[in-house]
Amino acid sequence: MTATLLSTALLASVITSSDRAASANAPFVLSNGNEVVVRPDHDAPGAADAGIIELYDGGSGDLLASVVGTRPGDRLGAGTITEVGDSNFVITDPNWSLVVSGQFGTSTDFDARRAGAATWVDGASGRSNRYAGTLTDQLVGNGGITLLDNGNFLVRSPDFHTSRSNSASQAGKQRGAVTWASGDVGFDEINTLYGAAQMSLGDAVAGLEVLKDCQRKGKIANLGVTNWDVAQTAKYVDAGFDIAATQVQYSVLDRRPTHGLADWARSHDIWLLCYGTLAGGFLTDKWLGQPDPGFQFENRSLVKYRLIIDEFGSWEQFQALLALLQKIGDRHGVSLSSVATRWVLDQPQVAGGIVGARYARHLPKTLETFAFTLDAEDHAAIRALQEQATGPDGKVFALEADRSSRHGSIMKYNLNTRPQDKVLGK
Repeated sequence: MTATLLSTALLASVITSSDRAASANAPFVLSNGNEVVVRPDHDAPGAADAGIIELYDGGSGDLLASVVGTRPGDRLGAGTITEVGDSNFVITDPNWSLVVSGQFGTSTDFDARRAGAATWVDGASGRSNRYAGTLTDQLVGNGGITLLDNGNFLVRSPDFHTSRSNSASQAGKQRGAVTWASGDVGFDEINTLYGAAQMSLGDAVAGLEVLKDCQRKGKIANLGVTNWDVAQTAKYVDAGFDIAATQVQYSVLDRRPTHGLADWARSHDIWLLCYGTLAGGFLTDKWLGQPDPGFQFENRSLVKYRLIIDEFGSWEQFQALLALLQKIGDRHGVSLSSVATRWVLDQPQVAGGIVGARYARHLPKTLETFAFTLDAEDHAAIRALQEQATGPDGKVFALEADRSSRHGSIMKYNLNTRPQDKVLGK
């Protein structure tokens, strides 16, 4: 596999969605001129309040297509409507409930109340598909829709959980989820990122089984984990899960993945997706020649990576690393940050690096990474300097997972179960 670069510019360029309450008295007009009318209280045959979404030709007023709820109480169209893609739209219904006929002896029992759903509709043909929850109180879509500037969109579900209990409240069990979907084909193409708090605190293998079920249904393509070393990841592999990738912190400063994880991952065909590639911006020319700033930052991310520098060695040693990267970059006609990124992509079993290209003006420098190759002399020089480093030692995420350490003390834990906690429950 050829390593690639994942830029957070894909999500950094999010624009504000045009969510609004859908109303039959105020048709939603799409960019192509067609109009959307929703009637959540529409009764379908044998299904009261099933709801209906109707698409009308903006010129002739002819009905082009309609999408009708199929179960009593579906109330299709009761949520917000957002235009996506090329004159398509998506409607969220976080209070939508899944009805399973005969589950409790009648045809109208709700097996999963407030499972939530989002329905995508083609604004020209009326073709539709749906992404829906399957468990009580998953509330899919209750965080709304975030429209991306390329027309694709995110479905935000902060209360998403994997508990199979049908209790009225899932408080303390929420993990949260964000689902990416295509503005052009809707939920035919999706990728979902699930929170991992409950998977860490409870039965992790059972938690991932939910994702595997989504994979079997074709809702997600691959399974991945994050911030775990061999011991934590192996139990999934041993349980028969096909893990495609693990997301870990990896940079020219922080080589903890080489302390066993990379070799183990290679033997199990698992790839590394690397964040912290530029150490929160410390591995850029902005910091070359600058005095030690200490640890007083408003951004906790900078504190986190300043601590990693401290594990690596003194501030003077860090400056020596920046100077070396700059020297190599000058020889190749690229920035020192491009050298740092290229180094990560050159490491065994690395499939991609994740960098924060916040603005469009950052992209040319980011793409420099693919314009040159580090030769054996470059790698030897970097390796020689790294061998002088005092750390970071230990396994992947071990420093951060120790809540009593200076690394762990700045982390936030259990955000879903204790959102009022600021740092370490203080």
